[in-house]
Amino acid sequence: MRPGSKGKRNSCSVSWSSGRSGELSTATGKAIRQTIFKSLGLWELVVEGFTEPNTTEGMTENQKNKLDEKRQKDASALSLIQRNVTDPIFPRIMRVESAKEAWETLRNEFQGDDKDLENMKMKEDESLKDYSSRFLELINQMKTHGEDISDRRIVEKILISLPEKFDPIVAVIEETKDLSTLSVQEVMASLKSYEQRMARHSEKAVESAFQSKLNVGSKNQERKPQNFDQPKGELSRGGRYGR
Repeated sequence: MRPGSKGKRNSCSVSWSSGRSGELSTATGKAIRQTIFKSLGLWELVVEGFTEPNTTEGMTENQKNKLDEKRQKDASALSLIQRNVTDPIFPRIMRVESAKEAWETLRNEFQGDDKDLENMKMKEDESLKDYSSRFLELINQMKTHGEDISDRRIVEKILISLPEKFDPIVAVIEETKDLSTLSVQEVMASLKSYEQRMARHSEKAVESAFQSKLNVGSKNQERKPQNFDQPKGELSRGGRYGR
């Protein structure tokens, strides 16, 4: 169990010593944590770190005291980070030895997730079911990493990541729905219904084209002259085998 841990916590919850609950990678949460570190005199160590000297020989008593103070502050900052990350994330920073290293590890983790989300697009030949599975898998991964993602952000990202064929339903949703209260489930249900409707229209178009082809073939068959094989002796009187 991690330092300061009191049993199993919510895998997405982060409770900092300020008494506020947040996540590790939102802009608001980042500002709150910076303020906490600064209020404790730890922010400089988190950002810049400090270099552990090879030896303390030749140091004055005052210099040794300052070094001990930096060590204690760095340990306090590292402990604060370790105690307030989600359980799935903790192994990534479990063996780091400085607050700066832990902070940079988390920052790189979150920036990678954010970049993946920004680049997420539905492929033209991809079904909505497959895309939603791929999309929500990334969202769940980000939440596991401590990301605080509102439904509105998810909904907006879904709508702008769809191919052009979904433009009509996207326009309807944006014009008739309040995105601030629209749930992910509701928008996915609307998109699914629209996709099914497009599929039905496509099937009808194929059936109509096939039926038209059959009708044309039938008419051509009716116009085709009949060819009767007549015995040579029954040719017209003026023929070669006449009377």
